[in-house]
Amino acid sequence: VNTRGGSIVRAAVPREGDKDLQVTHTFPHWSRADHLNQVALVSDTLLVNVHARGKPSHIDGVNLNGSGEATLVAGGVGTQAHGLAIWEDCRDDGSGRRYLINLNSGQGGVGLLPLDGSGPYRTIWTGKDGTFTKGLAVVGNVAYFGSSKSGGGLKSRLEVTVTLVALDLRKALTPGLDAVVFERELPFTGLLNQILSPHYLPSAPLPGPPRERRALLGHQQRRPGNAKDPQELRAVQPEFLGAKPMTMEPISRSDGKPYMPPGWRVPEDGIMSALWNPKIAAKEKAEREAREKGRLQQGSFKANSETAGVPQIKKVGRDSRTAMTAKGRADKFDAAARELWKTEGMDPMALKLGMSTDQGTIATDDEIVSVAYAPGRDRVTSEAMPLRAKEAAVLDARELNDVYRDRGRVAAAAGMTRALAEIAAPEWWSRDYAAEHNAVLVGRESFMAKFKKNVQAIIFKFSDRQGSHVYEFPWYEDFRAPLKAVLDELGLDESKVSRMQLARMPPGATIKLHVDNGGWVKSAHRIHVPLATNDRVVFMSKIKGNMHRMPAQAGAAFEINNKAPHAVFNRGDAERIHLLIDVREEPPVAVYKLRKGEQCNYNNLPDNVECGVRISG
Repeated sequence: VNTRGGSIVRAAVPREGDKDLQVTHTFPHWSRADHLNQVALVSDTLLVNVHARGKPSHIDGVNLNGSGEATLVAGGVGTQAHGLAIWEDCRDDGSGRRYLINLNSGQGGVGLLPLDGSGPYRTIWTGKDGTFTKGLAVVGNVAYFGSSKSGGGLKSRLEVTVTLVALDLRKALTPGLDAVVFERELPFTGLLNQILSPHYLPSAPLPGPPRERRALLGHQQRRPGNAKDPQELRAVQPEFLGAKPMTMEPISRSDGKPYMPPGWRVPEDGIMSALWNPKIAAKEKAEREAREKGRLQQGSFKANSETAGVPQIKKVGRDSRTAMTAKGRADKFDAAARELWKTEGMDPMALKLGMSTDQGTIATDDEIVSVAYAPGRDRVTSEAMPLRAKEAAVLDARELNDVYRDRGRVAAAAGMTRALAEIAAPEWWSRDYAAEHNAVLVGRESFMAKFKKNVQAIIFKFSDRQGSHVYEFPWYEDFRAPLKAVLDELGLDESKVSRMQLARMPPGATIKLHVDNGGWVKSAHRIHVPLATNDRVVFMSKIKGNMHRMPAQAGAAFEINNKAPHAVFNRGDAERIHLLIDVREEPPVAVYKLRKGEQCNYNNLPDNVECGVRISG
C-alpha cells in the first residue's frame, strides 16, 4: 500500500538472488488525501480501506482478475478508519456468515459489514468518549485491537497509555451484551499499530509435541477439516502446532503493574490462554462483579451526561456498616420503614441499592406497586412546564407541579393505537429489524443496556445531543397521519418536534433510576401519551426527597420534567406502550431525512455530514 502516492502495488514474490522487487501491476486510483492504510483479500477481490482524512471513510474493491478498476463497496464505515480483517463466523450446524471487520478509529469503535449483502455496515462496539482504535487482528471469534486516548498533536499521541482490547464478535452481534473478553494495559505508550495473528507468525520450529489444529484453536470450537474453515486456517503449518507458552506469569513494570510479555507463544490450551493470565483474570472478574453489584453509598447520585448521567457507582470497602448485604438492607429498610412507602413515598436509597445490579430492587413487586402517589394531584396545572425548570443538573422538586403537568385526554391516541396494530408487525420493535428497514443511531447502546434493558422503541424522529439538529426516520412516513392527529389535538407544532418515538416495556421490564441530560432536555418539553398500560405500571419521580408514583392512564397525556430522577416499572402481565414527544419552543436549526438502512453515530451528530439528507434549515 503506497499511502503517500495513493496507489496499491502488486509484486511477484522475490526469489533467491533477486535484488529488486518485481512490480507486476500498479493500481493508481487514489490520492494522498485518501490515506490508504489497509487491504484485505476476499477471493479475487482486493478490499481497500480508505481513511479519507477529515471525511467519512469508505471501502473500495478492486477485481484483481478483471479490469482492475476501483468500485465502492461500502460507504460511511466510520471516520479515520483503520484495519480490515475477515471474520468467518462458522457454526457447528454448518451455518454462519463471513464478515468484514474494521476499526472506526475516529469514533473509538469497531464496525462490521456482512459480505453476503445481508445487512448494512454497523458499529458493534464503541469505547469511552475520546478514544482512538488502531491495530486489528481477528483470531477465531475474537477481535484484538488497541485503544488509546485521542486528540492532541503527535507528541501527545506518543505519550498516551495504550490498552489491548479483546472483543467477542459473536456476543457483539447482539446489541446490549457485554462482549469485552478483557482489556489489558500494555507496557508502552502511543498507538498500537499492528497485531500479528497466528497465521502471520513465522513457522519456526518450537518445542513441544505436535497437536491437532483443533487443540491449537480450541476456543473456536471447529470440527477438524471443516470445509467452511478459512483457507489460512486449513493451511496452518505443522511446526506452528507445537507452540508452547513462553510464560504464564505476568511481569511487573517499574510502577508495579503486571502485564503479559509481548513475546507470548501459544500454550497447550489454545491461543486465548496466552493472553489470559489466571491471576489477572480472577482480579478482573472480581472488579467486574463489584461494578455490577455497584455497592452504592447514600448521596452518590450525580448526573453528568446522557450516557454517564446516571446513578454514579462508588466502590465501597468491606465495611460492615456500608456493605450491601441482606442484613444491612434489613437494618435500614425493616417492615416499619417499608410500610411508610405506602404513605410517604419510597426512599431513593432502596432503588439505588437494587438498581445497580440486574436483580431489580430490594423491594418486592407488590411493594413497588403500593408506593404512594405524589400528593397534590387535585392541584396539577395543565400549563406547559417552564423550560427554566430544567436548568438544574438534578432537579430538587418540592411539589408535583415541578415534575408533572396534565396535558389532558387525547382522543387521537386511539387512532394511533389502531395504526400501530395495523401497520407495525411485532418484529418492528427489534433493533436488528429496524437497522434494515428503518434507520438506527449507534453510540447509545451501553446507556440503553444498563438503564433501559428490555425496553424497545420504534423511532420516528430523533435529535443530536443539543436538540438543534433533527433527523426524520423512514418509518415516520408510515405513521405521519395518526401522529399528526395526536400533535394537532395537543396543540403542538410538528415542525418543532425534536424527538418522537414509541417506547415499549414488556411485562417485568424496568427503566432504572436516572436523569436525562444534554441540550435536548433543556430545549424541549417531554410529553407522554400512554397508548397501553396496566394498573401495575409504576412511573416514579423524586419529590421532596422520596420517590412517588405519577398518574398515568391510557389516552391521558402528561408532561414530565426529565431533569428530576425518575424510574419506571412494569410489574403487570400486559405491555406498556407510550408515545414520547419532545417539542421545542423554537424550530430546530436543521432537519435531515435518514435513508432506509442508514446508521449514524449519535456521538458525532451533527458533525457527520454524511448522515441523512438535509431537507430544511
